[in-house]
Order: sequence, then C-alpha cells, then structure tokens
Amino acid sequence: MKQYFKHNIIMAIIVTGIIFTLFFSCWLPKEFYSLLSEQTQKAENYNVTIYRDTWGVPHIFGQSDEDAAFGLAYANAEDDFKNIQDVIITLKQKSGLIHGKSGAITDFLISWLRIYKTVDQYYESQLSEKVRRILEAYATGINYYAHLHNDEILADVFPVQGKDIVAGFVFRTPMFFGLDRVLESLFNLTEKPKLSSNSPANNTPRHIGSNGFAVSPKRTANKETFLAINSHQPWDGPTAWYEAHIHSEEGWNMSGGLFPGSPIIFVGHNDSLGWVHTVNAPDLIDTYILEMHPDSSLMYRFDDQWLELEKEIVSIKIKIFGLFNWTVKREALWSVHGPVLQFEHGTYAIRYAGLGDIRQVEQWYQMNKAQNFEDWKSAMKMRGIPSLNSVFADYTGNIFYLYNGNIPVRKSGFDWKNYLPGWTSETLWDEIIPFSKLPMVQNPASGLLYSTNQSPLYVSEDSDNLKLESLPIHGGIELTQNNRSLRVSELFSPTKTNLTFEEFKNIKYDMYYSQQSAAARHIEDILNAINDEDSLLQKSKSILKKWNLGTYPTNKEAALGMLTLTPFLKWTYQKIEKPMLLKYVRTATKQLMETHGTISIPYGKVHRLIRGEQDLAIGGGPDILHAVYASNYAPGKMKGFSGDGLVYLVKWDSTGTVFSQSIHQYGSATSRPDSPHYSDQSALFARREMKPVWRTKTEILQNLESSYKPGEEIKK
Repeated sequence: MKQYFKHNIIMAIIVTGIIFTLFFSCWLPKEFYSLLSEQTQKAENYNVTIYRDTWGVPHIFGQSDEDAAFGLAYANAEDDFKNIQDVIITLKQKSGLIHGKSGAITDFLISWLRIYKTVDQYYESQLSEKVRRILEAYATGINYYAHLHNDEILADVFPVQGKDIVAGFVFRTPMFFGLDRVLESLFNLTEKPKLSSNSPANNTPRHIGSNGFAVSPKRTANKETFLAINSHQPWDGPTAWYEAHIHSEEGWNMSGGLFPGSPIIFVGHNDSLGWVHTVNAPDLIDTYILEMHPDSSLMYRFDDQWLELEKEIVSIKIKIFGLFNWTVKREALWSVHGPVLQFEHGTYAIRYAGLGDIRQVEQWYQMNKAQNFEDWKSAMKMRGIPSLNSVFADYTGNIFYLYNGNIPVRKSGFDWKNYLPGWTSETLWDEIIPFSKLPMVQNPASGLLYSTNQSPLYVSEDSDNLKLESLPIHGGIELTQNNRSLRVSELFSPTKTNLTFEEFKNIKYDMYYSQQSAAARHIEDILNAINDEDSLLQKSKSILKKWNLGTYPTNKEAALGMLTLTPFLKWTYQKIEKPMLLKYVRTATKQLMETHGTISIPYGKVHRLIRGEQDLAIGGGPDILHAVYASNYAPGKMKGFSGDGLVYLVKWDSTGTVFSQSIHQYGSATSRPDSPHYSDQSALFARREMKPVWRTKTEILQNLESSYKPGEEIKK
C-alpha cells in the first residue's frame, strides 16, 4: 500500500510539473503585451507593400528607406520568425532560459565582450541619423509581427530596439574572423603555454568557404560583364541565407541575401553594381599571457605598473526543467587589451580588430546605396567590416578584388603568430593598416578576378596577380590555393575567351577536383597504401583508380571516393597518415556494401538533399566549385548541410542593363514547413537550374503570388 501511494505521489508531481511547464512556458507579464501593443501605432507610420512572386520571394516596395526596412523585417519574420527570435533571445541573454547550459555560455559572452556597453557608447556617434532610423524601423517591423503573432513568442525579449539589431552585428562579426575558435582553443588548454607556442588564432582550420567570380567585357562573347555571387553558409539556422528584394523611392534597390534579423543585403546587386563576399583569414586577433601579481588575482603587470582588471559580476539564468531555473554568477574581466579569461594554468587577454566599432551596418547600407564604383569603394574605405574578401562588378565593365581586413599595425620583434607577452605596451596595437595597403586588383588586363578563400596572390592570371612582397607584414595572410581556385584557373584558362553566360554558369557548377588538388593526392596515397594482399580492398582500389575525380550524381566511382574523403576533406587540408587513410576507405567500403550491396553506385544514391518530403540526389562536395558539405546521416548515406545555398549569377549587357538568375537550396519560407515555399526550389537546386530574378514592378506583377501591407494578411 505504501508503495502504491508513493507511486501515485510521484506521478502527481510529474503531471503537476508538466501542467506548470505548459502553462508558464507560455506565460508572459501584462507589461510585456502592453509594450508590444504600442508597436501597432508605430506600424501605421510606414508606407510599404510586400509583393510575393510565384517563388514566395518578397519584393519590399517602400516610399522611404525606413519604410522598406520595416517591410523587410515583417516579410522575413513571416518566413523565419523562429531564427529571428532565436537571434534576439541570444542578444537579450535569455538563451540559458531557453536552451539550458549551452545557451548560458552565449549569455555570458554577450556581457564578457561588452556588446551592449559598446553599442550604448557609440550608437549616436558612429551611426548616421538615417541608419539609426532604418534600424528603428526594422525593429518596429519585427515587433509588429510579434504583436500580431504572439502565439509564436517564446520569451519576453520584445519589443526589440534598434540597438539590439546593431548588437547582433557587433556580436556576430568577430566570430566570422575566428574569435569562436580562439575561445574554444583556450578552454581546451590543460597547461600554461609558452610564448613560442602557436596561438589559438592560428591553429584551427576552417571548414567552409565561398566563391566569387567577375569577368569584364573584354573576355565575354557579347561584351557583357559577369558576376557570380556564391557565398557559402549553413543551410539552416541564424546564418543561413534569406533572399529578398528591397526597393524604395529613395534609391535603395537591392536584390540578394541577408541573415535573419539583418536590415540590409549582405551580398547581391542593384541595377548598377553588385558584389560577393568570401571568408578570408587575416590575423585579426592576438592572445596575450598576463603576468599576475603574486598576492592578487586581479592585478596584472603592464610596463612598470600594476593595473587592476575591471570586474563585472554577470548573472545568468539557466533552465533546469520547465518553470524551474537557477542563477549562476560569473566574473567578466577586462584589461587594457580587451576581455580576459582566467584558468588554473594562467590568465589570458584577447584583443581583436573592430573592438569598439559598431559601423558594420552603416558600411553595408552605404554599399547597398552605391550607384557606381567610386561610391562603393568609398563605402569600403569606412573599414567598419573588419574582414571578408570582396569581388565587385558594375554596369560599366569595372571588376575589382579586395582582400579586406582591419590588419593591426604591429611592431617588429615579436612572433605575432604565437602567444604574446601581455606585460608590455610594445605588443598593444591601436592602429590598422591604411586601405591603400590592402591587397587589391582593379580591372586586370586578363579581364578575370576570382575569390575562393585562397591566397590574394592567386586571384587572376599570373601576369595580373600580386607579388608576395606587396602583402602587409605581420598580417597572417593566406599563401596557399585550394581546389576551387585551382579549378577556376584551369577552367578560365588564358585561351578561354568569348565567354558566354551559359559557359560562365557551367564553370560555377563545375563538380571536379583538380589533378593538382589535395584530394587527388589523398586518392593517390590511398592507392599506394592498399597492398596486393588486402583482398577486401582490391575492388575498392580498382574503383578509386578509375575515378576521374568528378562528383556529378551519376558518377559510379564518386560514392566510394567521397565517402572516403569527406570525413577529413575540408577546404583547408591536413596530412593524413597511411593507417588512417586505410581506415577511411575500409569504413566507406563496408558502409556501401552493407547499405547498397555494391561499392559501384551512382553518387546521387548516397549524396542527398533532404528537406521536408524532398529527398533528392545532388552532386558536388567539399571544396568543389559546386560546394556541398555533407555529413553521414546513415551508413553509406550523406546529407547536405552547408555550402552552395543562395546563388546569384548576374550580367550587365553592352548597354548596361542588368539581368540575373538565382536559386536557393530550399525556398523562401526558411522555417515554415507548412508553406509551399519551404522546399519548392530544392528540385531546381538539385538539377543546378536557376530561376529569374524579377526586379521591375512590371515583371513582379506578371509573376505575382500575393501583395499586401504588413498586417493586412491577418485581416483577410
């Protein structure tokens, strides 16, 4: 009997907990809804119409730039409120309450990096009044959507302000040039490193890349200018591409891609010009070992004095179960160098380019509004965006490559690739090299420029390339090529002139590894490693020996080759020893036999795009021009998760008229499984086909699915 009552009491507690969880997880204070309802009145100030074409792509037409920003926010929220809200939850330091321990780390970083202190300090001084109005309009658009769809709200993070949108840029930007890798490496240290040790900023390979090509009229069949916009990103989440067209009567008229929660186009084109970014890897971060006072954990030596670390106690709430959470307090430390981390083995300070700069959104806005090369170049000189390569083209035939990077002016006499002494002002930099000293190439004689995350020494034909001695010193600039740069060089050979737009497209969708690539060397090493006595791998050896290094879906050797290579093949390569190579090929062989009954199977049977009810064969692979990064989701099967996503191919004809095509790996409704546009582009993507980019009102109305003012669709 006692056992019976004990069981029922336990069950009652569990049920009560579930009820409390369901009730209180949706509960928000009255003040929250009152504040949010004010957005209804603010929304009436904006004059904007959203036109959805037959692919669901939003075309936002506003009277002013502010109107357009408001409409963009609302349209993006319709398609992806999930990720927009997740970004805001992160910035408002509520991730711990939603995601538990993993989210709490991000909550701490927001305070540790002084994101909001920086924004509050510079919001009015670094950003123009126009951009601040655009930010507030965009925030209002998000709030208005949240007000009308409060059943989708997960936490009391609304209303959003313009400062929150800027904070997103300030937090996300250093992660793009490697701060996350630095932090991960520091947390993995088990003992204090020596000054001669390689710093975490320089020892972690990157796993994804991007492509950008520009061809001038001198090289094309009809005297046209071509631009390929192909920045690789994850296919899902807060940094996945969202496609939109922004049009205002103030001259903002951009088509392209942005991230959830961003009020501007990051990569794309207007009528006059366009650009693409690719990730580069200059050394923009330095890690310092601090000499601490023997009697104080907060005092550190700097030159001839002892300074005290600035300390802030950060309270972080972490979800335990449903309604229940607990609060953890952590110290956020700061030095003259920047943020500080303390471990048992030592105290370390980090300094990164862009520290204290919130002008990223200002610069991208000026790039969006540029009408000619000089306008755009002037925006780039702002240096608010601390890194990223850019490939540019315009209607007059200009093409331009820039290795952008806020590379510090560092003194000689120190090994800047390694941990640095934090006790001397000699290692503390404040300046960055001038714009004129950055690697750049403008209108080369060859009529070709490209960026695939390779060294800036290989962006055109040999005669137009920069020389090693022209690179900034102590900049950590890449010196190597990858497969994509090798393939571009091969496909755009000097003899390849009179290029058509279709040929240009075919180059972008090339699916081969170069015979000069690391992938080819790995296959050669594998073939040499398989001895004649290994009967299990003899068939595998014959398959790999026949493989032409192509990754198109019908290739029957590629399945074995790519299952073997993919676990370690990224766009930065590491040496793999013979035993590991044999292990990889043996595993791939076993998986194919157990799953498919053969190792000679079309690659598309193994390599898939999976989205909703779509399960499609796709080509490509890591460091292929048609880049697809995939992971094993079952033995002998791979699912794409990153790489080619939003792709734009743009041309300006001899009269300066623009034409473009685009494709998204999924569709415009990026987190709405019940939408017809959740995966309606996937079949096209799998076939490497593209859809037209409609930009004029006439074109849009001819291919119209719906039109409405924000909020009107609720009333219908």
